[in-house]
Amino acid sequence: MINGYGNFELHKSFLEAMVDYDAVCRKYDLKYCIHGGTALGAIRHKGFIPWDDDVDIVMLRKDYDKFIKIAPKEFGNKYTVQTYKTEKKMLTNVMKIRINNCKFLNDDGTDNNKAFLDIFPMSDVPNSKVGQSIQNKLVIFLNNVVYAKIGYIELQSIASKVVFGTLSKLPRRFLGDIIECVIKYFPHFRSKYVDIVATANYLECTGYAMDLWPKSFFEETELTEFCGKKFRITKHWNEYLTQMYGDYMTPPEESKRQNKHGMKAEEH
Repeated sequence: MINGYGNFELHKSFLEAMVDYDAVCRKYDLKYCIHGGTALGAIRHKGFIPWDDDVDIVMLRKDYDKFIKIAPKEFGNKYTVQTYKTEKKMLTNVMKIRINNCKFLNDDGTDNNKAFLDIFPMSDVPNSKVGQSIQNKLVIFLNNVVYAKIGYIELQSIASKVVFGTLSKLPRRFLGDIIECVIKYFPHFRSKYVDIVATANYLECTGYAMDLWPKSFFEETELTEFCGKKFRITKHWNEYLTQMYGDYMTPPEESKRQNKHGMKAEEH
């Protein structure tokens, strides 16, 4: 692991958490894939992208739901499994595994803001573009209610203040349950595709538009080297990374090699 960008200790904590996460998945035969910049790092750097300061992992919905039930007992006090059901300030319906003994913090307003692994649910979605569009719009609307509630977006127009301002008074857990219903039970028959629907409209670049993939990508996995360990990645990693990053083996120019998630060492 490289220390040139000040992430050496953070990456050590991440790697230990990834090993523990992988062990639970192996024990219960749960599928996962490293995702996004973590997958890119595995292929291009055989580990972390030196300037990256997060870990992204995806699980098919059935494995994700099982993991949420199993993990708290398996992890004990070492990690906290954080979801919208346990943390009222959670911005999206995505699981975070907080590394409780880590000295790095993420200033996201949650009660437990330790460094974390992001675990994204890849949910079945409609095969048709029309069905996908309707589901996407519904989740964007509901996510915007949550964003207004948490203070992630500022309501400008009178209409938005009336609609989103009023609905944002609903409890976070209730809103999260509605979002989960739209994601999990929106009509889809013999779905060929999956998506991280839960992050629709988050950061204006993730969620439905960016993460629509053939389901087979995350059913067919293989092991890949990562900091001397082995973790699971889609067998279709070349196609996946090309679609995500284009010429993924060429690093960005130096000025763009920056930490993106604001992880900072805890002050004592």
